[in-house]
Amino acid sequence: MSISKIVGFLFKSRKTSSDVPIRVFFLRMLAWCAFLSLIFSVVVSISFDIREINGDFFNVSRARINELQSHANRSRGTSDALKRQAKKTAGRFATLLAEVIAENPGILNVDPKESDEGKAGLGLMMNRVGLTEISVVGPEGIVIAGYPSSNIGVDFHNPPLDEFLQLLDSNEPVVQEIRPNVNDPNDFRMYAGARRLDQPGFVQVGLEADPLERFFKLGDLVNFIEPSPDQDVLFAVFSAARGFEVGDESLSRIDLFNLKHDKIESVKLDGRTYLVLARQSDDLTYVYASKLRSLIRARLLTVALLIIANFFIFFVIFFLISFLIRKFIVESVYKINGSLEKITNGDLDERVDVTTSKEFTDLSNGVNMTVDALKSATEEITKRVEEELAVAQKIQADALPDLEKRFAQEERFDVYGANRPMHRIGGDMYDFFFLNDDRVMFYVADVSGHGVPAALVMMKTMALVKNLALSKKRLPEVITLTNEYLSENNSSMFVTGFFCVLDLKTGVLTYVNAGHNPPFLRRKGGKYEVFEPRINLLLGIGSYAPYESAEIQLEPGDEFLLYTDGITEATAPDIDLFETDRALDALNKVDEKTSAKKTANALFAAVDRFTNNAEPSDDQTLLLFKLNRLG
Repeated sequence: MSISKIVGFLFKSRKTSSDVPIRVFFLRMLAWCAFLSLIFSVVVSISFDIREINGDFFNVSRARINELQSHANRSRGTSDALKRQAKKTAGRFATLLAEVIAENPGILNVDPKESDEGKAGLGLMMNRVGLTEISVVGPEGIVIAGYPSSNIGVDFHNPPLDEFLQLLDSNEPVVQEIRPNVNDPNDFRMYAGARRLDQPGFVQVGLEADPLERFFKLGDLVNFIEPSPDQDVLFAVFSAARGFEVGDESLSRIDLFNLKHDKIESVKLDGRTYLVLARQSDDLTYVYASKLRSLIRARLLTVALLIIANFFIFFVIFFLISFLIRKFIVESVYKINGSLEKITNGDLDERVDVTTSKEFTDLSNGVNMTVDALKSATEEITKRVEEELAVAQKIQADALPDLEKRFAQEERFDVYGANRPMHRIGGDMYDFFFLNDDRVMFYVADVSGHGVPAALVMMKTMALVKNLALSKKRLPEVITLTNEYLSENNSSMFVTGFFCVLDLKTGVLTYVNAGHNPPFLRRKGGKYEVFEPRINLLLGIGSYAPYESAEIQLEPGDEFLLYTDGITEATAPDIDLFETDRALDALNKVDEKTSAKKTANALFAAVDRFTNNAEPSDDQTLLLFKLNRLG
């Protein structure tokens, strides 16, 4: 545990007693006692030495400031002299150039291109005398010649150039401080100007600032301040005009207005405490700072040893008690909680075995007895549910007709139906029955949802359809009435289905599609294709307009397959769907002379290969009808 964690532990916001673990409560009280004792001993020890430390610091800082103040006075004089000389030289350059132009006015008429290349005119003169820019200005204040030629046309009536316009009426040279070039703000230069001698106007010259700045820095205060590598001692000089001048920049964050000059102050910088002494002389403020820790390190060696000993005792006691509480209480609680979590997640074979104390032993035995009782009750309930599901599964299986046995002797057609529920019971259904000697009805339907609720709606739907169909009603009426009955008191489940009535004499197939998957149709000698039917609304979502039927003509040798979306939407391990194309491909690989059962099983086998025999993600149902002959 780091010191930062211990401090966070001490100053963590308090909770109610019911929220605070007992281990945390005792450790926090112990930590507070040790922490307050440590702080008291440190404060008492340091208070005896702080006065002497302040005196030593005052004497050292005053001597250092006196020394730097002397250097500052000398450097300021040197810097001012260098600047005066630089301005004088710049003004002399401008005057000499005006004299040269007066004696050789033809150099202003040179081709600007040759001048820019330094072959003639002002460009050649610039290279010889070491200037960087030359501008000859007419009486209107506009540049009429210059190097570079891009300066031609520049108007001096705009700041900071307008300062030179006084040369139109004065013979005194004008010299500016170092400033950025008009055309390039990143190029610093010193500009000077002198009146022309041959005609009205003036001459402006530009000198590079870099050599001048190197001379100015000879007298800079930075040459007299040596930075401290370990930052135990900081020094800085501030100017009333420019703010921070030179030294350690961290001192620039000090509020100088709140410092009492020539008196020791305590200041926080970057998380460290410094003793600071400031002195103001003329327009400069000198600041000397020293790290408090470095000042008291040697003097308070005894205090440091005391702090180390106290911290050592604090850690030993803290971790010893923490170990004991964790070993005998917390780990036992965590072990019991771990077992309870497994039991909560359904592992009723888990046993709680914590015997570190009588209380935990009694608690373990109580939990185990409760779990044993729960396990016994759960097994009984599970057994009862399994029995009831088995009965429900048999009831549902019996409700779906065994078409293979029922119509084994039928020569006019071959029909086969199969249902594979997702759970033990499901919501898919199919049926096939005679309405009279020459007309049969068959369908496949799918109830939304799975399990027992879907199975109940499935049984209700099958009963409605069969009873209404046998009452000699037309197919659209049967489906319309079925929808009305299913819509009563129903707000959550619906049914899709494809319902057919076939006349075995004529081969006319009448159908009603209630929002179901389009069936597959194979004509004699052809391939299975998707049959695009007329679509009506789903069943059970409300009583709307009557359902409408449509007809198609079947001929001997034609095959008609109805199915639910559990087949086409079967999911592979890589989350692909089986889809319609794969279903058609599997069916078309089967010879048309193959029986309905084998054809249907070939489709189921293709689905199983695609899903790698995984548990179905939805109920899977199909009904395949093959017309052998009419009559």
